[in-house]
Amino acid sequence: MDADLQRIVNLVVERLRAMPALETPTFEISRNVVTLADIEGHLENIEAVQVAQRAVVTPAVRDVLHDKKIKLVYGSDTSPAGSIAKNEVVKISGAKNASAKNKQPTLLLAIAETKISPALAAACLPNAAGAVVLGENKSLTEVVRELSEQLRDGAKRVVLLTEQPHAAVCWANRHDHVCAAAVSQITEWDSAKRSLDINWLVLNPEVLSVYLLRTIIKRFSAG
Repeated sequence: MDADLQRIVNLVVERLRAMPALETPTFEISRNVVTLADIEGHLENIEAVQVAQRAVVTPAVRDVLHDKKIKLVYGSDTSPAGSIAKNEVVKISGAKNASAKNKQPTLLLAIAETKISPALAAACLPNAAGAVVLGENKSLTEVVRELSEQLRDGAKRVVLLTEQPHAAVCWANRHDHVCAAAVSQITEWDSAKRSLDINWLVLNPEVLSVYLLRTIIKRFSAG
């Protein structure tokens, strides 16, 4: 009797092992920087969100996934480290060729000639920000020129993090559709806002904490 029972148990175990594993409902994101806009409307009946191995996931996204008890899974890289997929409008260049269904983000964040990392730069964005633009592999002049093109093409506002703020403002204001200003504290931003219609904000992460960067950017993005 015991031998028969053991055979039955072994047979059941073998059949269970042979059955295909149940897949976890997963939403995959191929962007290098994952913001709230990427997950909005995609989390229903989802148990996991998979991103590229080196993707930057903003704190706001992590909070939402934690609240909904959704796992964050890092998979294999889908694009070279530090780059953004060509069909993403948040890329610092090539937005003119982006898919027509992609809309220009309301806020672009770029970094150039600074030690701040892309992950830390992303953490400076307010929750409602539209996108992050990573320009760490380009010179300051290249980033200024290409961000100017983004503004001309419909982006609303630009934030540039650099340790050369005065040079950045000088080059940016050479474009007639740009009104750039550099500030080093919250009161300077409040004063500049009252007197200028600023659409390009330059901040030096060497002299501003992440908290101050985030606070100033949040006020700037709010208009």
